[in-house]
Amino acid sequence: MKQAILIIVLLVLCPISSTHANVGVFTGYGHSIELISTKSIQMVSEDVTIIPGRGRFLFDGGVPGMDRVEYDCTFVLKNLKDEKIIINAGFPLNSQFLSPPYDNIEKTSDLIARYNFIAQEEELQYSVKYSPGDKKKNLKNIFLWEMSFAPHETKTLRVTYSMPISMTLASTEINRKPKGYEKQWYSSLEGCMLELFGYVTETGNSWSGSIGKATFKVYIRGFEEYIAQRPMNEGMDEKTLQKAQKKFPVWNPTVLKITKPNKWKIDDDGFLKLEYKNYEPEDNILFKYYILSFPQTVDDTKRLISRLSKNGFSVEDYQDLKDILTEFNGTKTNNKRIVAFLENQVWYGKKPLKKIPEKLIETIKK
Repeated sequence: MKQAILIIVLLVLCPISSTHANVGVFTGYGHSIELISTKSIQMVSEDVTIIPGRGRFLFDGGVPGMDRVEYDCTFVLKNLKDEKIIINAGFPLNSQFLSPPYDNIEKTSDLIARYNFIAQEEELQYSVKYSPGDKKKNLKNIFLWEMSFAPHETKTLRVTYSMPISMTLASTEINRKPKGYEKQWYSSLEGCMLELFGYVTETGNSWSGSIGKATFKVYIRGFEEYIAQRPMNEGMDEKTLQKAQKKFPVWNPTVLKITKPNKWKIDDDGFLKLEYKNYEPEDNILFKYYILSFPQTVDDTKRLISRLSKNGFSVEDYQDLKDILTEFNGTKTNNKRIVAFLENQVWYGKKPLKKIPEKLIETIKK
C-alpha cells in the first residue's frame, strides 16, 4: 500500500512581529522542510482555548516574572484516502523567548519541559523531535512528531503548551511619518509598553477543504482584572521606587486592549468566543494590551504634569492635556488643537479597558 509522507504544520502565533509566511502542509525534513498542500487530510474541527495570566513570580522586569499564556488545542483530523497515510505533524513556536538570549537550549527534552509542550491522543503521547526552522527560514522552532492514519481513519489530536507573553516597548502612534502636532509635548504621551499574544488561524487553508467547525475561546476576565491594577514594576523597596518614578512618572498606568478580529462574544464564564462552521481561515487572532502613559492616581498625574511642563505649561496646555484624557475616556471635547494627535493614536475611538478617573481630569483642570 502506497504511503504518503507529509509534514503538516499547525502554527501558533506568539511573536513580537507577525509571521511572514503562510504555513500548513510541508514536505522534507529538518532544514529542507518546504511548504506544499495536501488533499489527503481534512481538519474536521478545531477547538482552541487560550488563557493568559500573570507569571509565576513578581512582575519585576525579568523573564521569570513575565505574564504567561496557556494554549489547549484539539484538532479532529480525517484521512480522506483509501490508503494508509503517514504524516509528520508539528507546531512552530515563533516566540521572542524561544531563542537566545532567553533560551539558549539545544536539547529537545529541555525545550519540551520549558514550554510544557505535549502532543497526544487519548491514550498516546507522541515522541517529539525539534527543528530550528524551515528551509526558507520563515518558521522557527518546529516541534515535530509522526502520526499514522489507516484508510479513512479519524484521529483526535490534542496539543497543549505555555510560554511567556511577548512584550516590547512601543508607541501609540499609527503613522510614524513626520506629523504636525500643535504642541511638541503631545508626543511624550505616545510611549508605552505592549504585551501581545495570539494564534495563527490561516494554517487551516492548507488542509483539504474548509474546516467543518472552528471554535476559539480566550479567557480574559482574570487577566484583565490583574493587568488593570498592576503597577509598572512589582517588588521594589521605597528608595528604589522613588528613583524609578523619576524616570517613569506614571507608575500605575492605564491599559488599552485591541483585538483582531474585534467581533468577539463574551459568555457567562468570562470567555471571549468565536465560532465558525465551514471555516475558511482569514485573519489571525491577536490580542494587544497597551500599557499607556496615562495615569490612574493623583500622584502619577502630578508627576506626569511635572515631566510634560519642563519648558513651562500655559493654561492652554493644561486644557489640552485634560481634553486628551477626556477623549481617551470616549467623550468629545471639540478641541481643534489636539485633532491631529488624536487621529494618529491607536486608542482613539476605542473603548478603554479601564477609564481614567474623572477626579484626575478635574485635578488637571484645577
